[in-house]
Amino acid sequence: MSDQASGYTGISSGWIDMEHANIGSTPFYYFLTGNELIRDGYNDYGAYLDRAMYSYFNYDTSYFRAWSRKYRNLALLYEFSCETATCNSDYKDYLETATANILDTIANPSTGAIGRDLSRGYIYRDPTVTFDGINSRFVHSFFHTQIHFEAMYQALRVFNDWYSSYARIQGIKDYMSGLAHFFFDEYYDTVQTNQYPHRYGILYDYPVDLYWSPTAGRIEFDPYDASRPGVWLYQQTGNANYLSMAGKLTAEITHYATVRSPSELQDQALIYTYYNQSTTPIWKTLNMAATNNGNGSYTLSWTVPQGAAQYQIKYSNTPIVEWLNFNKVDRTYQYDPSQYTAFFAAGNLSSNPAPRTGGTTQQTTVRLDPTKQWYFSAKYTTAAGGTLSSGDHILRSGK
Repeated sequence: MSDQASGYTGISSGWIDMEHANIGSTPFYYFLTGNELIRDGYNDYGAYLDRAMYSYFNYDTSYFRAWSRKYRNLALLYEFSCETATCNSDYKDYLETATANILDTIANPSTGAIGRDLSRGYIYRDPTVTFDGINSRFVHSFFHTQIHFEAMYQALRVFNDWYSSYARIQGIKDYMSGLAHFFFDEYYDTVQTNQYPHRYGILYDYPVDLYWSPTAGRIEFDPYDASRPGVWLYQQTGNANYLSMAGKLTAEITHYATVRSPSELQDQALIYTYYNQSTTPIWKTLNMAATNNGNGSYTLSWTVPQGAAQYQIKYSNTPIVEWLNFNKVDRTYQYDPSQYTAFFAAGNLSSNPAPRTGGTTQQTTVRLDPTKQWYFSAKYTTAAGGTLSSGDHILRSGK
C-alpha cells in the first residue's frame, strides 16, 4: 500500500518517516551479515524517496530538518548503489539539484528571502517556522548545527569518493566553512544564568537579523552537537580552540538530554581528531605574491612549503580575510563586508596547480575581468585528498 493510497502524506506520518529516518548504520548491517533482505529494504526506502521527490517534499522545502535528513539519506543511498551494483543516476541527479538549490539561493533580509548569507555564513531556510508564535528569521540550533552540517558533510564525502569530478565539490566545502565559522564565531556562547547555570553553547532559536542580547527574548541555550563543524573548522584553520568548543557541547548534551550520549558519527570524529591532532591534516596559509600584468592578467608566485600536497587559491575584488567577525550584540563587523571578502565566500580558480618540490619557487598566471582590481589569498595542506577523511576511516561502511 502506498502512502498516498492510505492517506499518509505528512513528513513524519507516512509508512516511512521522512524526518527521523536515520539510515546511516544500515549498510554496516548488510556488509557484516550479507543478508539480502537488508539490501532490499534499503533500496525500497530509496524507491520511496524517489516517488516522494516531487510531491510533498521538494528541493526547496522550508522545513529544514527534513530537507537535511533527506539530502543525507539520498547521498548514503547513492553510495550504497555504487557499492552494491551500479551508481544510481537518479540519486546523483537529485543530489546535484538539491546542492545547487542550497549553494545558489542567497538570503535577503529586506525581502525575507531564504538562502545563504555570504558575509556571516549562515543559512536561513525556515520562513514558515515560528518560535513562541513569532517568526523573526530564526536559525534553529538543532536543525542547523546537529543535523544540517552533518548532512552536507556526508554528501560531500560521497561526492568525493564516488563522483569526484562533480564541479561543485569546492563550493560545498566553502559553504561548510562559512557555516562552521558562523556556528563558532557568532552563534556560540558561554552562558551562566539562574535558569541554566552550567549551560554553554548555542541559542535554541537565534534571530539572525534582529538585535540580540543575553537578557532579551527567549533565552534557552541548548548544547546540540556541533562536532563535525568543530572538526571541519579546526582542519580549515588549525585553531584547536574549535575542537574544545565543540567538546563542551558534546559533554554538556549528556546533561541536557539524558537519553543521549556522544555516540553520533560526528562526535566520534571529534573525539578521534582531538586525540590525533598531531597527525590530522590542516589547511595553512600560503604566503603568495601577486603581480598585475595588466588586462586582467595576474602572476601569482610563492615558495612551495615542505610536504605541500594541495592548494586552494581564492580571488575577490576586495581584500580577503579568514572571517569578517560580525558582532551579534552591537551588530558591527570587524571587517566591513563592502570592503572585504571572507575566505569561504571568495571565488575559486577553475583548477589549482599541483605543488612542486618543497622549497622551490612556483608560479601560475590567472586571467580575470580586466575592468576590476583583484586580490588573492591561498592555503595549502599536506594531505593529498585535502582534509576530508580525518577520523572517518573508523566510520566508513562497505569499503
